[in-house]
Amino acid sequence: MKTIETRRCEMLGRVVEFGEKYGHLFPKSSEAGETFAAVAAAVKQLGEHTRSKLSSDRSAKGNRMIARGALLERLDAMARAARTIGETTPGFEAGFDLPDQPTDNELVESGRLFMQHAEDVKKLFIAKAFPTTFIADITELVDAFEQSVRERDADQVQNANAKASLGTALEAGSPRCGRWTS
Repeated sequence: MKTIETRRCEMLGRVVEFGEKYGHLFPKSSEAGETFAAVAAAVKQLGEHTRSKLSSDRSAKGNRMIARGALLERLDAMARAARTIGETTPGFEAGFDLPDQPTDNELVESGRLFMQHAEDVKKLFIAKAFPTTFIADITELVDAFEQSVRERDADQVQNANAKASLGTALEAGSPRCGRWTS
């Protein structure tokens, strides 16, 4: 939230406090009574949007980074093993190239390609001390990472919606006598 938005939220909070303390002096059907009700509803919405944004922001990013690290580590180990196998089997490592700094999508696709290529040469990796379940393990890591990317993307959409709703709530809580000025 920008500084101006924070100040507007604080101001609306003070209006709500004033309305709670002195609202009995204004009939609920009056313009002042209706304004106090609108501001109180806006402040409630602001709190809900802020809590929603804060709760989703941290968990999705952390999950994605953990899943990314685990997948990248496993694919890197396979690429290194493929290079050593390639010393005796020319061209072997070509199916196990990992981009230097892969994007999320490149990492998912590399994982899928690694699994596809490893299926036919599973015994060579097992001979290099890979567990017999290494293809299933990579499948699980790719799926977990892909899911965490989807969750992060959904959270970004939710955050964008919350930000838009924040602006709407601020407008709804603004004094009826005029517009906000920046």
